[in-house]
Amino acid sequence: MEERIFVLDKETFGIFSELYTGLLDPASLLSDGRIALGVIYEEQPVGLLIATVSDEAAWLDWLYVKEDYRNNGFGSSVLYHFLDNIVKHTACEEVKTACSDRAVRRFFSGCGFSFDRFKTSAKYETDISGIKDMGESVEDPCIIPVSSLTRKRLNILEQTFTESSELQVGIKLPIVPEGYYPGSAVYFSEDKPEAALFLKEDEKGVSIAYAFVAPGCPKSLVKLMAYAKEKIIEQKGESVILSAIALNTSSKKLVEKVFPNAEKTICYTGTMDLFPMRMATI
Repeated sequence: MEERIFVLDKETFGIFSELYTGLLDPASLLSDGRIALGVIYEEQPVGLLIATVSDEAAWLDWLYVKEDYRNNGFGSSVLYHFLDNIVKHTACEEVKTACSDRAVRRFFSGCGFSFDRFKTSAKYETDISGIKDMGESVEDPCIIPVSSLTRKRLNILEQTFTESSELQVGIKLPIVPEGYYPGSAVYFSEDKPEAALFLKEDEKGVSIAYAFVAPGCPKSLVKLMAYAKEKIIEQKGESVILSAIALNTSSKKLVEKVFPNAEKTICYTGTMDLFPMRMATI
Protein backbone atom coordinates (compact mmCIF):
# COMPACT_ATOMS: atom_id res chain seq x y z
CA MET A 1 0.00 0.00 0.00
CA GLU A 2 1.40 3.39 -1.02
CA GLU A 3 1.28 6.49 1.12
CA ARG A 4 -1.23 9.24 0.38
CA ILE A 5 -0.29 12.91 0.68
CA PHE A 6 -2.85 15.64 1.37
CA VAL A 7 -2.80 19.42 1.56
CA LEU A 8 -4.27 20.14 5.01
CA ASP A 9 -6.72 22.81 6.08
CA LYS A 10 -7.47 23.90 9.65
CA GLU A 11 -9.99 21.08 10.08
CA THR A 12 -7.90 18.21 8.73
CA PHE A 13 -4.74 19.49 10.44
CA GLY A 14 -6.14 18.28 13.76
CA ILE A 15 -5.63 14.65 12.72
CA PHE A 16 -1.90 15.36 12.40
CA SER A 17 -1.52 17.61 15.45
CA GLU A 18 0.29 14.91 17.44
CA LEU A 19 3.12 15.13 14.89
CA TYR A 20 3.71 18.82 15.63
CA THR A 21 5.49 20.05 18.77
CA GLY A 22 7.05 23.24 17.42
CA LEU A 23 6.97 26.80 18.74
CA LEU A 24 4.39 28.25 16.37
CA ASP A 25 0.82 28.48 17.59
CA PRO A 26 -1.14 25.70 15.80
CA ALA A 27 -4.00 28.17 15.28
CA SER A 28 -1.72 30.29 13.07
CA LEU A 29 0.06 27.54 11.18
CA LEU A 30 -2.07 27.72 8.05
CA SER A 31 -2.01 31.50 7.68
CA ASP A 32 0.48 34.04 6.33
CA GLY A 33 1.63 31.95 3.37
CA ARG A 34 2.07 28.70 5.28
CA ILE A 35 1.03 25.36 3.87
CA ALA A 36 0.86 21.93 5.50
CA LEU A 37 1.07 18.50 3.89
CA GLY A 38 0.11 15.31 5.71
CA VAL A 39 1.15 11.74 4.91
CA ILE A 40 -1.29 8.85 5.47
CA TYR A 41 -0.10 5.23 5.42
CA GLU A 42 -2.35 2.28 6.27
CA GLU A 43 -4.97 4.81 7.40
CA GLN A 44 -2.55 6.30 9.96
CA PRO A 45 -1.06 9.83 9.96
CA VAL A 46 2.68 9.17 9.73
CA GLY A 47 4.25 12.36 8.39
CA LEU A 48 3.81 16.14 8.44
CA LEU A 49 5.45 18.95 6.46
CA ILE A 50 4.85 22.64 7.20
CA ALA A 51 6.36 25.35 5.02
CA THR A 52 6.14 29.08 4.41
CA VAL A 53 6.07 30.13 0.76
CA SER A 54 6.85 33.65 -0.44
CA ASP A 55 7.99 35.20 -3.72
CA GLU A 56 11.63 35.05 -2.64
CA ALA A 57 11.95 31.61 -1.06
CA ALA A 58 10.16 28.67 0.50
CA TRP A 59 11.11 27.92 4.11
CA LEU A 60 10.61 24.44 5.58
CA ASP A 61 9.35 25.13 9.09
CA TRP A 62 8.65 21.50 10.02
CA LEU A 63 9.22 18.01 8.62
CA TYR A 64 8.43 15.07 10.87
CA VAL A 65 7.87 11.33 10.40
CA LYS A 66 6.76 9.03 13.21
CA GLU A 67 9.68 7.10 14.62
CA ASP A 68 8.29 3.66 13.71
CA TYR A 69 7.87 4.71 10.08
CA ARG A 70 11.24 6.33 9.45
CA ASN A 71 13.73 5.13 6.80
CA ASN A 72 10.86 4.10 4.54
CA GLY A 73 10.91 7.10 2.20
CA PHE A 74 7.97 8.99 3.71
CA GLY A 75 10.04 12.09 4.50
CA SER A 76 11.58 12.40 1.04
CA SER A 77 8.23 11.55 -0.57
CA VAL A 78 6.37 14.43 1.09
CA LEU A 79 9.32 16.78 0.48
CA TYR A 80 9.44 16.01 -3.26
CA HIS A 81 5.65 16.26 -3.44
CA PHE A 82 5.96 19.76 -1.96
CA LEU A 83 8.69 20.71 -4.45
CA ASP A 84 7.01 19.26 -7.54
CA ASN A 85 3.40 20.22 -6.89
CA ILE A 86 3.66 23.50 -5.03
CA VAL A 87 7.07 25.21 -5.11
CA LYS A 88 7.70 24.58 -8.81
CA HIS A 89 4.59 26.61 -9.66
CA THR A 90 5.68 29.70 -7.69
CA ALA A 91 8.33 32.36 -8.26
CA CYS A 92 10.62 30.88 -5.58
CA GLU A 93 14.19 30.20 -6.62
CA GLU A 94 15.33 28.46 -3.44
CA VAL A 95 14.10 26.42 -0.49
CA LYS A 96 15.62 26.85 2.98
CA THR A 97 15.54 24.93 6.23
CA ALA A 98 17.48 24.88 9.51
CA CYS A 99 18.45 21.99 11.79
CA SER A 100 21.01 21.07 14.43
CA ASP A 101 20.84 17.27 14.32
CA ARG A 102 23.46 15.55 12.13
CA ALA A 103 21.10 12.81 11.01
CA VAL A 104 18.55 15.40 9.89
CA ARG A 105 21.26 17.32 8.02
CA ARG A 106 22.29 14.09 6.27
CA PHE A 107 18.67 13.56 5.20
CA PHE A 108 18.36 17.04 3.72
CA SER A 109 21.79 16.82 2.11
CA GLY A 110 20.69 13.60 0.43
CA CYS A 111 17.65 15.47 -0.94
CA GLY A 112 19.82 18.16 -2.54
CA PHE A 113 20.29 20.77 0.20
CA SER A 114 23.69 22.36 0.80
CA PHE A 115 24.54 23.58 4.30
CA ASP A 116 26.65 26.64 5.00
CA ARG A 117 28.16 26.42 8.46
CA PHE A 118 28.67 30.19 8.53
CA LYS A 119 24.95 30.89 8.17
CA THR A 120 23.72 29.59 11.48
CA SER A 121 21.32 30.29 14.29
CA ALA A 122 21.74 29.07 17.84
CA LYS A 123 19.37 27.53 20.37
CA TYR A 124 19.95 28.22 24.06
CA GLU A 125 18.55 26.25 26.99
CA THR A 126 18.83 26.89 30.73
CA ASP A 127 16.79 26.41 33.86
CA ILE A 128 14.97 29.52 34.97
CA SER A 129 17.32 30.06 37.92
CA GLY A 130 20.17 30.39 35.40
CA ILE A 131 18.74 33.60 33.94
CA LYS A 132 20.53 36.75 34.98
CA ASP A 133 18.86 38.57 37.87
CA MET A 134 17.11 41.60 36.37
CA GLY A 135 15.41 43.15 39.38
CA GLU A 136 11.75 43.84 40.08
CA SER A 137 9.30 44.82 37.32
CA VAL A 138 5.80 43.68 38.30
CA GLU A 139 4.68 47.16 39.38
CA ASP A 140 5.73 48.90 36.14
CA PRO A 141 2.48 50.24 34.55
CA CYS A 142 4.03 50.14 31.06
CA ILE A 143 4.07 46.31 31.11
CA ILE A 144 0.87 45.03 29.48
CA PRO A 145 0.19 41.26 29.56
CA VAL A 146 -0.56 39.89 26.09
CA SER A 147 -3.95 38.66 27.30
CA SER A 148 -4.90 42.27 28.25
CA LEU A 149 -3.93 43.99 25.00
CA THR A 150 -6.69 46.04 23.41
CA ARG A 151 -7.49 45.72 19.70
CA LYS A 152 -5.95 49.16 19.12
CA ARG A 153 -2.68 48.13 20.73
CA LEU A 154 -2.68 44.81 18.89
CA ASN A 155 -2.98 46.69 15.60
CA ILE A 156 -0.11 49.00 16.58
CA LEU A 157 1.96 46.00 17.61
CA GLU A 158 1.27 44.11 14.39
CA GLN A 159 2.24 47.14 12.29
CA THR A 160 5.44 47.58 14.31
CA PHE A 161 6.44 43.93 13.88
CA THR A 162 5.65 43.95 10.16
CA GLU A 163 7.63 47.09 9.40
CA SER A 164 10.57 46.50 11.73
CA SER A 165 13.76 44.59 11.05
CA GLU A 166 14.57 44.47 14.77
CA LEU A 167 13.75 40.80 15.23
CA GLN A 168 15.96 39.69 18.10
CA VAL A 169 15.00 36.22 19.26
CA GLY A 170 12.68 33.43 18.21
CA ILE A 171 10.48 32.90 15.20
CA LYS A 172 8.50 35.71 13.61
CA LEU A 173 4.84 35.13 14.45
CA PRO A 174 1.53 36.64 13.47
CA ILE A 175 -0.13 38.53 16.30
CA VAL A 176 -2.36 35.95 17.96
CA PRO A 177 -3.17 36.95 21.56
CA GLU A 178 -4.44 33.51 22.58
CA GLY A 179 -2.27 30.58 23.59
CA TYR A 180 0.76 32.36 25.02
CA TYR A 181 2.22 31.40 28.37
CA PRO A 182 1.74 33.65 31.46
CA GLY A 183 4.54 36.20 31.45
CA SER A 184 4.05 37.08 27.78
CA ALA A 185 3.83 40.87 27.69
CA VAL A 186 4.52 44.06 25.76
CA TYR A 187 6.18 47.21 27.07
CA PHE A 188 4.17 50.21 25.88
CA SER A 189 5.31 53.79 26.47
CA GLU A 190 2.62 56.30 25.43
CA ASP A 191 1.13 53.76 23.00
CA LYS A 192 4.52 53.06 21.44
CA PRO A 193 5.73 49.44 21.79
CA GLU A 194 9.31 49.48 23.00
CA ALA A 195 9.66 45.74 23.58
CA ALA A 196 7.67 42.52 23.38
CA LEU A 197 8.15 39.03 24.81
CA PHE A 198 5.96 36.09 23.75
CA LEU A 199 6.36 32.76 25.59
CA LYS A 200 5.08 29.30 24.62
CA GLU A 201 4.88 26.14 26.70
CA ASP A 202 6.70 23.19 25.13
CA GLU A 203 7.67 19.62 26.01
CA LYS A 204 10.70 20.72 28.06
CA GLY A 205 9.28 23.80 29.73
CA VAL A 206 8.85 27.28 28.29
CA SER A 207 10.32 28.77 25.12
CA ILE A 208 10.66 32.32 23.88
CA ALA A 209 8.60 32.27 20.71
CA TYR A 210 9.23 35.91 19.85
CA ALA A 211 11.17 38.80 21.33
CA PHE A 212 11.33 42.33 19.97
CA VAL A 213 13.16 45.42 21.18
CA ALA A 214 12.96 48.82 19.52
CA PRO A 215 16.26 50.65 18.87
CA GLY A 216 17.53 52.34 22.00
CA CYS A 217 15.12 50.51 24.33
CA PRO A 218 17.08 47.53 25.76
CA LYS A 219 15.97 48.33 29.33
CA SER A 220 12.34 47.77 28.32
CA LEU A 221 13.13 44.20 27.23
CA VAL A 222 15.11 43.65 30.44
CA LYS A 223 12.03 44.64 32.44
CA LEU A 224 9.89 42.21 30.42
CA MET A 225 12.39 39.42 31.07
CA ALA A 226 12.25 40.13 34.82
CA TYR A 227 8.45 40.09 34.67
CA ALA A 228 8.44 36.80 32.71
CA LYS A 229 10.90 35.19 35.10
CA GLU A 230 8.66 35.98 38.07
CA LYS A 231 5.57 34.61 36.31
CA ILE A 232 7.31 31.41 35.22
CA ILE A 233 8.58 30.76 38.74
CA GLU A 234 5.05 31.33 40.08
CA GLN A 235 3.68 28.75 37.64
CA LYS A 236 6.43 26.14 37.49
CA GLY A 237 9.14 26.86 40.05
CA GLU A 238 12.84 27.51 39.43
CA SER A 239 13.73 24.18 37.81
CA VAL A 240 11.76 24.73 34.58
CA ILE A 241 13.79 24.83 31.35
CA LEU A 242 13.62 28.04 29.31
CA SER A 243 14.83 28.02 25.70
CA ALA A 244 15.34 30.59 22.96
CA ILE A 245 16.53 30.57 19.36
CA ALA A 246 18.87 33.43 18.39
CA LEU A 247 18.59 34.26 14.70
CA ASN A 248 21.38 36.77 14.19
CA THR A 249 24.55 38.18 15.77
CA SER A 250 22.83 40.87 17.82
CA SER A 251 20.32 38.38 19.20
CA LYS A 252 23.10 35.95 20.16
CA LYS A 253 24.79 38.69 22.16
CA LEU A 254 21.48 39.55 23.82
CA VAL A 255 20.66 35.94 24.76
CA GLU A 256 24.16 35.24 26.03
CA LYS A 257 23.87 38.22 28.40
CA VAL A 258 20.47 37.08 29.64
CA PHE A 259 21.37 33.34 29.71
CA PRO A 260 24.97 33.40 31.02
CA ASN A 261 25.01 29.65 31.82
CA ALA A 262 22.88 28.38 28.94
CA GLU A 263 23.71 25.33 26.85
CA LYS A 264 24.02 26.33 23.19
CA THR A 265 23.19 24.21 20.12
CA ILE A 266 24.12 25.45 16.64
CA CYS A 267 21.41 25.21 13.96
CA TYR A 268 22.66 24.96 10.38
CA THR A 269 20.79 26.63 7.54
CA GLY A 270 20.46 24.54 4.38
CA THR A 271 19.53 25.87 0.94
CA MET A 272 18.31 24.12 -2.19
CA ASP A 273 18.75 26.11 -5.40
CA LEU A 274 15.62 25.54 -7.49
CA PHE A 275 16.82 27.09 -10.73
CA PRO A 276 18.78 24.03 -12.00
CA MET A 277 15.95 21.74 -10.88
CA ARG A 278 13.42 23.78 -12.83
CA MET A 279 15.56 23.70 -15.96
CA ALA A 280 15.84 19.94 -15.65
CA THR A 281 12.11 19.40 -15.22
CA ILE A 282 10.69 21.83 -17.79
